[in-house]
Amino acid sequence: MEQRRLTVAGALIALYGLGAVVYGWVFPGLSDDAMGAHVDLFYGGFTVLFLAVIAATSGWRAVGLVGRDRHPVVRWIVVLAVVDLLFLLSYFAASLLGYSGQEGAVWIILVNLAFVAFNEEVLFRGFLWSAIDTPSPAQRILIVSLVFGLFHLVNGFTGESWGSALFQVVLVFLASILDGVVRYGTGSLWPTIVLHFLWDASGVLGAGSVADVLGPVLQFAIVVAGLVALAVIATRRGGEGRSSAAVATRG
Repeated sequence: MEQRRLTVAGALIALYGLGAVVYGWVFPGLSDDAMGAHVDLFYGGFTVLFLAVIAATSGWRAVGLVGRDRHPVVRWIVVLAVVDLLFLLSYFAASLLGYSGQEGAVWIILVNLAFVAFNEEVLFRGFLWSAIDTPSPAQRILIVSLVFGLFHLVNGFTGESWGSALFQVVLVFLASILDGVVRYGTGSLWPTIVLHFLWDASGVLGAGSVADVLGPVLQFAIVVAGLVALAVIATRRGGEGRSSAAVATRG
């Protein structure tokens, strides 16, 4: 592992988590209401911070915001990403059809969730991803997914029940495996940001609507796809074991 990058990633993750806890105490409801008081300033402020750190460390390529890597299994990954995207788009469409919130609130929610998706992907599959260098890409995917899942314990300190927080830990760990697979296969963070945004937006807007029927099916399909893809990567490791940060990028 790259010690300096790991230190930076750990510090930023800890700061982000602490910020969420403090914000949740000052403005109760952060975890339940994407339109909480000044939440856009909270998430937007961290976005600016993360971009500043990336600029200061010349890490645009390392975190996956610039360039891309190519791996022998990339075709499998692209197919899975497209299937995942279609599932999420259909779920998102159903969520919008069934959404019954305040008029105009949908756009505020979407803007805030765009910040959330960007921040969390930069943190975990950007900073942390670039700091981990394991012999097996499958190990890296699992480690980052596990840390990302455990990070959701923060929600237990911001007002949610611990039972709900623990459920989120397990679900996020399993669901984000496919995001890690896409990150590995494409070498880019942008597809995972889009997928993360669609997942979050669908969940928030679909609560209590017709989209709830599609939710469990979607989640099961994404978990299965991620596990299958992870198995493919693990068994076809020959010639693919180089970390994405170390592979020359072009185009």
